Amino acid sequence: MLRMSVSEEELEYLARAERQLRFALGGAERTFFDIARLCKGLYPTVVSKLLEGLSGVVLGSSHECFRTIEPAPSSSSLSSLEGNPTLCSWYFTEATCERVAALRDWSDLRIAFLGTPRLYEHFARKINARRLTLLDLDRLVIEHLESTTPSSRMSDLIEYDVQTEVPEHLRSLFDCVFFDPPWYPEHYSTWLARAAQLAPNGVIMFTLFPSLTRPAAEIERVSILAELRNSARLITTISSFLEYEVPTFERAELEACDITPIEPWKVADLVLLEPARDAAVMDIPIKPFVTPSWREVDIGSLRLFIDPGRGAGTAGCLLMPLSDGSIILRSPSRRDPRRKEANVLSSRGHAAVTSRPDELVLVLKKVRDNLESGHAISEATNISAIDPESRAVLLRFLGIQ
Repeated sequence: MLRMSVSEEELEYLARAERQLRFALGGAERTFFDIARLCKGLYPTVVSKLLEGLSGVVLGSSHECFRTIEPAPSSSSLSSLEGNPTLCSWYFTEATCERVAALRDWSDLRIAFLGTPRLYEHFARKINARRLTLLDLDRLVIEHLESTTPSSRMSDLIEYDVQTEVPEHLRSLFDCVFFDPPWYPEHYSTWLARAAQLAPNGVIMFTLFPSLTRPAAEIERVSILAELRNSARLITTISSFLEYEVPTFERAELEACDITPIEPWKVADLVLLEPARDAAVMDIPIKPFVTPSWREVDIGSLRLFIDPGRGAGTAGCLLMPLSDGSIILRSPSRRDPRRKEANVLSSRGHAAVTSRPDELVLVLKKVRDNLESGHAISEATNISAIDPESRAVLLRFLGIQ
């Protein structure tokens, strides 16, 4: 078993993880990402470490022996956008969208997609329904889908934050809602409440993280479902029904940990709810949560996110590596201390620290404008507002070593 200096809770988690890993192997020869898909949310770097130390099983000496042919390129237009780590932007695979579409006849339904742009895109292109509405906080995604999906008077794209009230004209409008929240328990009650406002008499379908996503995940799953008992009826939970593409920021993080080749590995359960038999509508209390208000600056296809609420004074460089000297995270998990330290993130897995976030935003916009004016990267970043150390970090963000 993996040897680490950890708490009893972590040790118990690792023991459960090893049991699941042995079950996933099942005596068969599998690819690395086939194994990861069967490990109920266990992160690939942990799967890799456990495989290295697993006893009683004959394994190859590297991930090369698990290699499979590369999957076909995604048909989604969203695959051309780099991922947004601040909004946990994992999108469903094409196969997952097909599985959801095959669940029933949707033609007579008004459907809301809350934070599920890939599924909305698939339905807008291939499914005939009464109404399709996407509510999503990522402005870039909304703008992109406006230009790439078929326009219709029965199809809406709305920039929306679940921490604000559902617009009055959308309340009680839908027969069905799909939603995919960030995989942290504090988010679920608010997302469920908003979905219930959109379709108080309808069916709600949502993603639920696997039991090994983190040490407390199994207990969190039970708690989330238990809170629904008074106002909703669980129709069913379909295990490992949903599969996700690997976003650009996670791909970079896995590659930095020598996990290659990379294939879709992340899976989730699909939960289906309807109002309880003795309740006219679902009444789910909202539990507000606090999230940073990130500011985005795009330089070419690279998306940079700065938290203006953290960092004060003028001490230190404008843009600094993390305290351990790294600028690439090991995983996108908010539990990672490096992620907690960072107040600058990128769509390519970068993380850094700035003591002057407002100034950094202005500098990045200047660099972007210089590049759009035709300057080379070396010229665009060679401005007086950037000290040499910060410029070196920025060049690494831009792919220049």
